[in-house]
Amino acid sequence: MKIVIFTNTEKLYAEETAKKTENLLRDKGAEVSRLDINDVISFDPTGTDVIIVIGGDGSILKAAKIASISGIPLLGINTGRLGFMASIERTELPLLSNLIGGDYVISERMRIAGYVVRDGKVISEVTATNEISAIRPVTKITDFEILAGNTEKNRTESDRLWHEGEANFHTVCAFRADGIIIAAPTGSTAYALANGGAIIEPNADCMELTPISAHTLSMRPIIFSGKTLLKVSCNLTAAYSESEPVRVVADGVVTQSLKTGDTLYIKKSDKPLRLIDLKPNAFYESVNGKLFQSLK
Repeated sequence: MKIVIFTNTEKLYAEETAKKTENLLRDKGAEVSRLDINDVISFDPTGTDVIIVIGGDGSILKAAKIASISGIPLLGINTGRLGFMASIERTELPLLSNLIGGDYVISERMRIAGYVVRDGKVISEVTATNEISAIRPVTKITDFEILAGNTEKNRTESDRLWHEGEANFHTVCAFRADGIIIAAPTGSTAYALANGGAIIEPNADCMELTPISAHTLSMRPIIFSGKTLLKVSCNLTAAYSESEPVRVVADGVVTQSLKTGDTLYIKKSDKPLRLIDLKPNAFYESVNGKLFQSLK
């Protein structure tokens, strides 16, 4: 088994944990190499059987894109704070013997894809494991309109655009807010949760729309099926659109600024993230032990 370990050396105990992990896996007969988490951008996954990330959720998110594109399963070892996406804590390294022995399950996590369309052309494409947000960098309220269609009917495979005449979109809601969050199930315990969103089982096939500081008493988070194509538009005055644009943010990374007339489409990605779980009920253990611990 060929294993590559990515380490966020800025995290306390990460380097120590990486050395222990490498030694343990080598003793079990695995071929192991270690890289810094920042090297993941240029990493060639050819021939790799498993990717291990040592750090927090942010480090796991950095490696999630290459892992999902290549289809290589990813295992997270938490040395950060919550570590919600991690399978084990740094104190549970003996469980790595389950990895070599094949005693584990793979959790397929739905990811989402976003497309910014301007003047009929896709100008930006992003994918995310947690969420895609549309938000201003300063507190400026914006008018948002959300429409929903069906990806099975709407998608034009040749150019990945969706023609208005064929889309059969329906208006879901319109509201004023500082921004919006479209979260995949994995992201429901991240930014969306902090804004009042629901906790969703990570293996669910759905997306969650959560407003950020909505200026209304009636707007609440909405769950959409994984077959839904969401169309997001925002009303920007000319004075605001250039100096204070709405920015599209994918898993914490700013990717594109929206201008008046732009449209953001969001749908289920066809490349899921395959996360290795070394323990049964790891998600519920994390919910109970990391989110609700302050209530005990």
